[in-house]
Amino acid sequence: MENEVKKPNYFLIGIMMAGTLVTFLNSSSLNIALPLIMVDLNIEHYSTIQWLTTINMLISGVLIPTTAFFITKFKSHHIYMAAMSLFTVGSLFAFIAPNFALLLIARILQAAATAILMPLLMNVQLASFSKEERGKAMGMFGMIYMLAPALSPLIAGSIMNHFDWRGVFLLITILAAIPLVISFFKLENILPQRETSMEYVSLVFSSIGFTALLLGLGNVEVHGWISFQTGGLIAIGAASLAIFAIRQFKVETPLLDLNVYRYSMFALASAIAVVNALLIYAPMIIMPFYLQNIRGYTPLMSGLIPMPGTILLAFAMPVTGALYDKIGARSMAVIGFILVTFGNFALSRLTMDTTTIYVVLSLMTRSVGFALVIMPLQTNGLNQLPARLNAAGAAVNSTVQQVAGAIGIALFITLKTGSIAANLPDATTYTTEAFEVASRQVNLDAINFIFLVSVGISLVALSLSFFIKKVVVEHEPEAESPTKA
Repeated sequence: MENEVKKPNYFLIGIMMAGTLVTFLNSSSLNIALPLIMVDLNIEHYSTIQWLTTINMLISGVLIPTTAFFITKFKSHHIYMAAMSLFTVGSLFAFIAPNFALLLIARILQAAATAILMPLLMNVQLASFSKEERGKAMGMFGMIYMLAPALSPLIAGSIMNHFDWRGVFLLITILAAIPLVISFFKLENILPQRETSMEYVSLVFSSIGFTALLLGLGNVEVHGWISFQTGGLIAIGAASLAIFAIRQFKVETPLLDLNVYRYSMFALASAIAVVNALLIYAPMIIMPFYLQNIRGYTPLMSGLIPMPGTILLAFAMPVTGALYDKIGARSMAVIGFILVTFGNFALSRLTMDTTTIYVVLSLMTRSVGFALVIMPLQTNGLNQLPARLNAAGAAVNSTVQQVAGAIGIALFITLKTGSIAANLPDATTYTTEAFEVASRQVNLDAINFIFLVSVGISLVALSLSFFIKKVVVEHEPEAESPTKA
């Protein structure tokens, strides 16, 4: 019997999308608030405030490998309601947090929920649509993933222009509560379940590995590379992750089924996704500091400048998803990475007097490129997997992208702080005003250097995209129906 996918329940998918959109909105809004949080909470080092962003990726790296287990064992609506409850509580704690430590704890709660929701929604999409329709469906997922960065600058910037950064978390709390309440009354199970068990030894190694690796990268600014706090932790993390990976091929019920990498197009899509994550996440952190700290724009203005690009990216996602269903991923990826490369090069030539339209057009060029790459490439890889590996494939994709993004942020911040430290002039040889001008130029040069490195990274992705082949859709026996109770 050929695989027949029932008509998707758009209402249930819509509820899940709404909740997931709020979690994405929270993450991107935080980037706009970071400079103000540093001042309000008297945080001296950017490596410290960076953890409010990095902790999201760190927690995701630890928890996302477990999502295949949860999605297989528990009903989808129960998982969704638990995750949204956790996220709402975390958002409320962030609103009332009096210091950095409690704010970081609140971010951990939010990150844990986000780590579960992202692969859950992706699995619901994979189960609800046939492979021939997945390009369009994944494009819709991509739209909400990118709609948050499009909306958050305007929302967060407007709030902080009239209140402070806490107002952002209050709004997020209210927005999260709405789909949560609806889900208690309307949501039902969508995915099938089967008995499985947690592989706790693998969980220990993956947790140690991801935690040590990210802690090590986050310590570079303070301790340098040649220290236990940096090099030692990175080595421990790498070794733990190597043991974790080897173990996944030897145990009967792996925590993260790495057999998905036996499928060539999935493996290639995953490799390109690593490079792609470096290109996406780092500028999202760097641009607010260029616009606010160097150019002196308000938080609202620094949020509005990237907005045309992110709106373009969000609404192009369903279009490029449908386009993938017709022409495949390779030509789209090649054109896309060429555009990303041009956009990165343009941003590597910023000055103190660069016009706003120049920055906007450069970011829009990157956005068009990413729209042609992200979901078509991911869909092409997932389409090669049999249905039994859907949950594992979604979990692997999310894990790889989150960890690569965290590593990318840490590395780009290391490049920025290293460049500044190497070129910052001696304050004793300058007047106060002259030193301030020289310092701003040194910071600008560091940001340009980061985007120049991004050019090289995008060229690596471009070269890999020539090896992409369109996956031929093969039908499978119909999967077991989900239990609705």
